[in-house]
Amino acid sequence: MTQFYEIRVDGYLDAQWQDWFDGLTVTREEDGTTLLSGPVPDQPALYGILRRVRDLGLPLVSVTLLSESTHQPTSKQQRIKSMNTSTTSQRTAALTAGFSLMVMFFAAMFAKFLIVNYADYATAFLFLVAVSGIVGELGLCLWLLFKGGRGK
Repeated sequence: MTQFYEIRVDGYLDAQWQDWFDGLTVTREEDGTTLLSGPVPDQPALYGILRRVRDLGLPLVSVTLLSESTHQPTSKQQRIKSMNTSTTSQRTAALTAGFSLMVMFFAAMFAKFLIVNYADYATAFLFLVAVSGIVGELGLCLWLLFKGGRGK
């Protein structure tokens, strides 16, 4: 049974994405969101659309079931604050990486005072701090390029 839905995502999509979303109307809103609206034949089709939203990395703002006759929100309107669970895991990974980098830096800095033969190990400590710093900076750059650069 075909039902009408409005799916709101954070960020802008151009009208060229209309075919990719099975013919749903793509509308850019002034508040920085995009509204996908139109008929959805069944629940598997709805999940397919939501999967495509997830694959694009767009945060889901809401899913609204519209009444069939007026295409207005029904009294059973269901809003989903965020189905983007990867945001929490990304934040946790970033905090863990930052904390680990700080520990490596301070360990290398205090090793000079704690290790008697520091000169013998100085290259190894420098290597550990430099490599972890380079990996962290490259990871941040890649994240900014692919995920963090989205404007609202």
